[in-house]
Amino acid sequence: MTDQHKISMIWLLRYLKPVKRRIILLLILLLGSTSLQLINPQVIQRFIDAAAGSGGMAELLELATLFLILAVCNQLLGVAVTYLGSDVSWRTTNRLRGDLLKHCLRLDMRFHNRRTPGEMIERIDGDVTSISNFFAMFIVQVIGSFVLLAGILGFMYTVNVPIAVVMTVFTLLSVLVMMIIRNVGVQSSKQYREASASLFSLIEERIAGIEDVQANGHVPYVMNRFYRSMRAVFLKGRRAWMLRFVPWNMTVALFALGVTAVMLLGVRS
Repeated sequence: MTDQHKISMIWLLRYLKPVKRRIILLLILLLGSTSLQLINPQVIQRFIDAAAGSGGMAELLELATLFLILAVCNQLLGVAVTYLGSDVSWRTTNRLRGDLLKHCLRLDMRFHNRRTPGEMIERIDGDVTSISNFFAMFIVQVIGSFVLLAGILGFMYTVNVPIAVVMTVFTLLSVLVMMIIRNVGVQSSKQYREASASLFSLIEERIAGIEDVQANGHVPYVMNRFYRSMRAVFLKGRRAWMLRFVPWNMTVALFALGVTAVMLLGVRS
């Protein structure tokens, strides 16, 4: 882990510490939901085996009822996770907004002379809002995903060792690829946020002086600047979104390769 990553984690834990009880509850709920996701396929397997074998109607009804109960519980846990995650997100980001505002107010007038109110609002509120999900679910989802992954791999080793080995190799390869390309799109996202802040700066500044703009006949000039700023936001935003989708597309490609390998092993066996 680099120094920058250590600083980022310390910074993250600093704002999560005041809501640690909610984080723990959120983690428990997510682990419960993960457990149900591991149990439900077992219930389906037992139902199929019972239906294909000599299972009675009473046993099938019991398994079907159990599956429905687990599915409903999983949905309820999902709602609770979403609600609690949003609560944690707002609490942490509001505290971050307050600290960021205090920091800006302590800066000298040279800083405020170079920054318009519109840009300050977008930086303090807009940038913080864009990372709200990071505060709410980052650590919890990482832990929950690893638990789910470990459970699936562990179960597969009890069913089919060759397929489990392929899945393990696929998982390790995917993690390695994600670590290599994790910073793709970071710089473009920064440029997109800068372009968005510049756009809001222009809008706020021109709205504040709209009487002077109209009186001096500068509406076409202001609109031209507005169109240029919108074009910059669009181009930089499109580039940022395209680069941010690279890890997702890579994951889909690796998933397709993994499924192909597992299907080939299944056909040969």
